[in-house]
Amino acid sequence: MKLNLFFSTLINNKMARICLIGIGLLILIAAFAPVLAPNDPTEVVLTARLKGPSAEFPLGTDNMGRCLLSRLMYGTRISLSVAIVITILSLTIGTIVGMFSGYKGGWIDGWMMRLCDIFLAFPSLVLVLVIIGVLGPGIQNIMIAMIAVHWLWYARVIRSNTLQLRNSDFVAAAKISGSSDMDIIILHIFPNLVPQILVLSTLDLASVIMHLSGFSFLGLGIQPPTPEWGIMISDGRDFIRTMPQLMAYPGMAIFLTVIFFNYLGDCLRDIVEEMRVS
Repeated sequence: MKLNLFFSTLINNKMARICLIGIGLLILIAAFAPVLAPNDPTEVVLTARLKGPSAEFPLGTDNMGRCLLSRLMYGTRISLSVAIVITILSLTIGTIVGMFSGYKGGWIDGWMMRLCDIFLAFPSLVLVLVIIGVLGPGIQNIMIAMIAVHWLWYARVIRSNTLQLRNSDFVAAAKISGSSDMDIIILHIFPNLVPQILVLSTLDLASVIMHLSGFSFLGLGIQPPTPEWGIMISDGRDFIRTMPQLMAYPGMAIFLTVIFFNYLGDCLRDIVEEMRVS
């Protein structure tokens, strides 16, 4: 699959462009949160608690007098950065294991896939809860737990695609020319997996953000006073009738972020399918 054709088709897709612009804006907010945020997101001002929008606090304040806009901006940084790190590390481990397992076959493939089958037999959220229960809550522990579970799914999917590519004519030609197994995997198989990897990672990133916010909401993930969307929703539960915006703002941030990544993933998947058919 030609990568230049893949990316040119992606750019020409209107929905993909909209999603890329939205994701780009989120990344800019996350990167420049210290510059854009009007206030310190963790500064407690009890005299200004539960205030409406004003010049000092454009979206108002929460129950501790903290600036909602600042916490949303820093929450974008926390949620995106942690989710991206989890996805990249899970994808890296899963891709390496899946490619080598699928290409080499034999007892290596058998043992690795049986290991994946054992853990995939359990719901992923249950496994994450078990690991967090052992390690305890916190940003590092939630990352370890989610990486330990997510790479299994990547390994399974990448292995399946590698099995298809292993029997391709270009792989047979590379073997005849004397290329080593490592060269074939890196130079021939991996480039053909890049579009599928992009689809998987984009779709999974949305679910990682939702799961991360959910665990933080339950008090099992990122801990207060760190500004994070799930924590903000949890803090606003007691004020849902009087100050619904405390939950609405971070909820809308999660909704838009997930929509952007999901629609982009759908566009990528459609492009990959079209290129396969053609």
